Amino acid sequence: MGMDVYGLNPTAPEGEYFRRNLLGWHPLAALCATFAPEECKPCQHWHYNEGDGLNAEQSARLAQRLEAALGDGSIDRLLKQLERQERISTRDAIDPIDAADVAGFIRQSARLVQRLEAVLGDGSIDRLPEQREREERVSIRNVIDAADVAEFIRFLRACGGFQIW
Repeated sequence: MGMDVYGLNPTAPEGEYFRRNLLGWHPLAALCATFAPEECKPCQHWHYNEGDGLNAEQSARLAQRLEAALGDGSIDRLLKQLERQERISTRDAIDPIDAADVAGFIRQSARLVQRLEAVLGDGSIDRLPEQREREERVSIRNVIDAADVAEFIRFLRACGGFQIW
């Protein structure tokens, strides 16, 4: 499961398509909203695959803001801070209040995987039952890093606007 982001009028191959699984997309979208709240506002549904998105001009402005935050080290500092503060337990229940920040989206994404595993119950997510039973700790660095942000910036610069599906 993941989020597929399609470029509306791509000018280069990297602007055609961008994809992240749920563990990667929600933190990336939350990070965008953290560093570029005004640029992200026109897209009301970052966390749903219903076709919302940004136009070409909005995408370019978002890319510019993210690139500045990446270049001055702000994004990496936030990721390091979250890594120090957070270890995510996949055994916790999903809490809608957690959805207010990057760390919250990461926690929710990890919990979603746990819930899916519980429903499937057959080890089909490449894990043994005894692994599902014990509490796991997932580092934010295993979910999102500066390279993910840089890849999204390249997509934004070349997509000509996008829709999230």
